[in-house]
Amino acid sequence: MKYIEKVILENFQSHKSSIIEFDDQLNVIVGPSDSGKTAILRGIRWALYNEPSGDYFIREGTGECSVTVIFNDGTKIKRYRSKSKNTYFLYDCNNNETKFEGFGTSVPQEIIDETGIKKILLDSDLSNAINLSDQLEGAFLLSERASTRASSIGRLVGVNIIDDALRESLKDSRNLSNSKKNMEDNIFQLEKELCEYNYLDELANRINYIEKIKDEIQEKNKTICKYKDLLNKFLTISQEKKELSFYMKKLESINLVDNILNLISSDINKFNYLNKQFNSMNKLALNKNENAKIITSLKSIDKVENNIAKMISSYDLRIKLINCKSKLGNIQYEIDELKIICSKLSNLNILQNNISMISNSIIELKKLADIKDKELSLRKSLAIGIRYVEKLQEIDCISKIHIDLQEKILLLNKLKNSYVSYDSNKDEIKKVNILLQKYKDEVDKQLSYYKELLLKQEICPLCFSIIDNDKINHIISHYN
Repeated sequence: MKYIEKVILENFQSHKSSIIEFDDQLNVIVGPSDSGKTAILRGIRWALYNEPSGDYFIREGTGECSVTVIFNDGTKIKRYRSKSKNTYFLYDCNNNETKFEGFGTSVPQEIIDETGIKKILLDSDLSNAINLSDQLEGAFLLSERASTRASSIGRLVGVNIIDDALRESLKDSRNLSNSKKNMEDNIFQLEKELCEYNYLDELANRINYIEKIKDEIQEKNKTICKYKDLLNKFLTISQEKKELSFYMKKLESINLVDNILNLISSDINKFNYLNKQFNSMNKLALNKNENAKIITSLKSIDKVENNIAKMISSYDLRIKLINCKSKLGNIQYEIDELKIICSKLSNLNILQNNISMISNSIIELKKLADIKDKELSLRKSLAIGIRYVEKLQEIDCISKIHIDLQEKILLLNKLKNSYVSYDSNKDEIKKVNILLQKYKDEVDKQLSYYKELLLKQEICPLCFSIIDNDKINHIISHYN
């Protein structure tokens, strides 16, 4: 016996992902209220009978759901639903897939044939699913009307087949008798009308004779048209012949024209060659003048190099003079200190004073002589250095200006890079704002659509309780 072995619920009402396995005997589903027991039966009914319609049973926060029913013989059916797709999948025992779409509110016949589970007609306009029953549903047939129960029992034992056959037979008999009477009346009326058209045979003969004459006239008209076309072609050919003879006379001297064209083409080639040579000669003359200017401008390059060498030597000399000046200051300071010491030693004995004075004077004279020589040489070199220093006073300013320019150039490059990155970031910000506005509009549109669906259903998709406009606004506010 074929039975359901397993059911897989994904995003169906309160079930995010549930797998329920069944035994081939009795199965009992227990649990607290609102834990999803009824949703299991509702999912099986949805997969087998395509009931209920719509998509309100999709789990809140998701966009799709599916229910898969697996039978003990290896076959399985999968019911899939999203906002835009409504699909059945059928898998045989070899796991070969068959996809069904566009079936409306009914179940594809292939699904019914494979499962063997379908609704049974209790009456001509009433059907019932005898394999499944909803929660709190009454016993089979006991909750139906007496006429429905009688009709259902009749259908179960096959009485409805005889009743349907008798009903259809009587209906067909009445229809046939009515159609027979109508046909006899039509035949009598047609025979009566045919008497009025006895002259049609003679008229048909006349028409045939006229049709033959008409065909002969059409044939003759075709021959006349052919002759006219031939005449027109003849006239056009004769006219073309005259024009060709006229042009042939004009083209008798075409050989001379070919010779002249050949001479002209050879002259054109020579002219092009000479023109290229002339242009190249002009370019060489221009290059010659430019090179002469460059040579004249480079005549005084030796003087420039000598001046640069002199400037470098003057700069070195200036450094040496500065060092000498500092040494001279130190020597002068030592002389002043020696004078102070000598004034302090004036109270010693005369001999010691004389000896010390003589020795000091000798030493001092030697030092002074050396210092004087150094001072003279330093003054000479200092005078020369001052002249060069005066010439080189603006070097420090130029170097400072060069350093400032380099710093400003670096700052300008940084500002340019910052401006470019600012523009690119500005464009990206605009694109992101547009995209965010687009997503926001789409979310508002979907929320309004969801609100309309909730207003139509008037049932909470989670707890299946009745909701009003305030509760719907409260649910919608969680998505904002």
